Amino acid sequence: VNLTSFVDTIVLDTGLTGLLNGAAWDDTNGRLYYRNPQDGSLYFWTRATNTQKVLLGQALPAGQNANASFYNGAYWYVIDGTDTLVRATMDFSIPNFPLIANVDSFANFDGTALTSFIFGDIAISNSGVLYGSSDHGLFSSIISGPSPAQIAIVAALFGIRQISLDPTESFLYTQDYATGNWYTSTLTGYETPL
Repeated sequence: VNLTSFVDTIVLDTGLTGLLNGAAWDDTNGRLYYRNPQDGSLYFWTRATNTQKVLLGQALPAGQNANASFYNGAYWYVIDGTDTLVRATMDFSIPNFPLIANVDSFANFDGTALTSFIFGDIAISNSGVLYGSSDHGLFSSIISGPSPAQIAIVAALFGIRQISLDPTESFLYTQDYATGNWYTSTLTGYETPL
């Protein structure tokens, strides 16, 4: 998506059926990770070679995800309808074919009485701050340590959005999937239409 003209350009036809979700970009390796809606398998597409492959290795926990982000060599997501954050750490020792080396699940990652999150999306900063847009609002959590910490609901009335950090990590780009409208948002949830 060109954020100046708001024009979409198709760069890949996966050949999969259904609504792909859980997309996460790995900038270091130039790869897009995403889930197959039929069986939940995790795929990746490498931009430089225009190839798509299924990741092998450790199995992901049961359940789908409508959110994902790539941080510190791992694919992160919250299982739909739960409060379980998953970290799937990759092994990049085989060139052009990463494997899922380890999977960690953090039940009740938010540390609150909330038990079910319906997501728009998550985005993770280079310093390990996870931002999430869910039916509970816009929240943040520190994930740079061994387990999630310091969760905070920063804007309870924030709508369910697709989100991404801008390159300076000082604000979010957000998109309302129901209307298609685009916004910029402060990290505290104040949106401005684009």
